[in-house]
Formats: sequence, structure tokens, C-alpha cells
Amino acid sequence: MAFTLKVVDWRDGRGTSHPEYVRNQDFWKRVGTSRAWTTKREAEAAAERAWIEPDCNGVAPVCVVTEC
Repeated sequence: MAFTLKVVDWRDGRGTSHPEYVRNQDFWKRVGTSRAWTTKREAEAAAERAWIEPDCNGVAPVCVVTEC
């Protein structure tokens, strides 16, 4: 079974949504080159890395883990 991430929103540190961000903008650069992980734990870790490393505007992707 494989897992991937789906970007559901882009938010800043205060939780404000930023719909002006292009869906998946620079997203795959944030989580590495792989678009599928073999375990749910690996996918969750990638989602967490993307969230805790916001861009220069303080905005980061909010992701959910989905099964492929």
C-alpha cells in the first residue's frame, strides 16, 4: 500500500487561510522528490515537515494523507 499527500489549504502561523496561493505551489520541493510513501508514518512526517517550514511570507501547506 502506498500513501500520498493532498494539499487542502495554505495557512499562516495564525491559521489564516491564503486561497491566493496556487494549489501545490512549490509543494513537492518542500516534502522531497517522492510523491508516494510506503508507510503512512512517512507520509505524515513529510506533511509535518511541509507545515513547520513556511515560505518567506510565513505561509505553509496544510496536507492530508491519502491512500494511493
